[in-house]
Amino acid sequence: MRTNTRPIATILATLLSLCALATVQAQFTFTTNNGTITITKYTGPGGVVVIPSSTNGYPVTIIGSSAFSGCSTLTNVTIPNSITNIGTSAFGGCSHLPSLVIPDSVISIGDGAFYGAGLTNVTLGTNLVSIGFQAFASLSLPSVLIPASVTNLASYAFAWSLLTSATIYGGYGTNTFFFCESLTNVMIGTNVTCIGPGMFYYCTRLPNVTIPDSVTNIGDTAFQSCSNLANVVIGNGVTRIGTNAFLSCASLLSVTIPNSVISMGYEAFEFCSSMTNLTLGNGLRSIDIDAYWGCTSLLAVAIPSSVTNVGLGAFSECTRLTNIVIGDGVPSIGVQAFAYCTSLTNITIPSSVNSLGKAVFNGCANLQGAYFEGNAPSGGGSVLFNGDNNATVYYIPGTLGWGPIFGGRPTAPWPLPYPVILDNGPGFGLQTNGFGFPIAWNTNIPVVVEACTNLANPIWCPVGTNTLTNGLSYFCDPQCTNNPASFYRVRSP
Repeated sequence: MRTNTRPIATILATLLSLCALATVQAQFTFTTNNGTITITKYTGPGGVVVIPSSTNGYPVTIIGSSAFSGCSTLTNVTIPNSITNIGTSAFGGCSHLPSLVIPDSVISIGDGAFYGAGLTNVTLGTNLVSIGFQAFASLSLPSVLIPASVTNLASYAFAWSLLTSATIYGGYGTNTFFFCESLTNVMIGTNVTCIGPGMFYYCTRLPNVTIPDSVTNIGDTAFQSCSNLANVVIGNGVTRIGTNAFLSCASLLSVTIPNSVISMGYEAFEFCSSMTNLTLGNGLRSIDIDAYWGCTSLLAVAIPSSVTNVGLGAFSECTRLTNIVIGDGVPSIGVQAFAYCTSLTNITIPSSVNSLGKAVFNGCANLQGAYFEGNAPSGGGSVLFNGDNNATVYYIPGTLGWGPIFGGRPTAPWPLPYPVILDNGPGFGLQTNGFGFPIAWNTNIPVVVEACTNLANPIWCPVGTNTLTNGLSYFCDPQCTNNPASFYRVRSP
């Protein structure tokens, strides 16, 4: 009897299995298009579902829009390697679906495909190209790895999720991790070329980030309001830092801008109130409006000569800023650029600066001296030093445009400890009778001019002694045309 029963049982089990499979496959509605199947709707009770790889002899390639949407009883789904596209809202609201493997065959995931699903674990296939708008938004997903194949990462793809870790090998998206307030660990791979606008906006627990050299652009608001971000390393390939990129990163301690960075958007580091150290690279051309406004812990800044404009309010209300070095190639300083820098006591303006905006030093109440190396710049007006009641404007004798008052403050000759050659006024350069230049020094002490013909192996020889009158004298060397090159320096006897 037993011998006869086993084949019958086996046959029955097989039949039951086939019936079950037929039942599962019958729980889909679908359409056929050019020899492929698109699942348009799941009609079953939920639970564990295996999506077939083929139906009626045709491959199943697409899970259509809203196919499983709102199926709160779905607990597990297997997606076959035949699927290439997962449609809009395909699994949206599947609140009891905890885990999912996206096969390597899938190249596109539509908008909101898994929005609000119960996913706590997801694996993205290695051939995935496109992730749609809010595709994985509002999930309890703790970690994600975005493969290098991804080139299109739509807005808010993982927004409002409980992610703690994100590994990003590919993709450029806007607000990708928007308001992911639990995110503490980010790894950006060397395939990534851009940090999209708002990519990490309001990731309030993110403590540090390293941006690789492959990245060329940090988008607008990319790290805005990352209030716990204390350390950031900016790669040597970055050329642009966008508007509000690090706005209100109140824990950021130190920033080094590499030489590759050309432009910096307005309010890029505004209200980074813990920043004490800032290094600006030599490739920077513009510091935009309010770039470092309210960086109240910043102690010193050196603006490189490559910068052509220091924008409106660029360092306004940096209340601990005591040391400012402005490169000798900077031509323009904008309105209120250093306003309310209340710890600033002295500032030197290089001769390259020919334009000052209104109220550049407004409210610098402890400013004692503003030292100008060149001619009086245009602009500024009477409010240039508004409220700086103890400030004196110092100029070098022989420079032009100075009167008894400049910018609302009294002027005086600059008591330099050494004589200088004026190279930005009339009389400098080759003349009919030789090479000449004015010499300035606010003393009546004679000045010795020395010359050499080779800076590599210099032998300095005296070529003249000049007596200054009212801090100024003129020297001309008629012998310069006899030499292949001539170099000059001045000293006191």
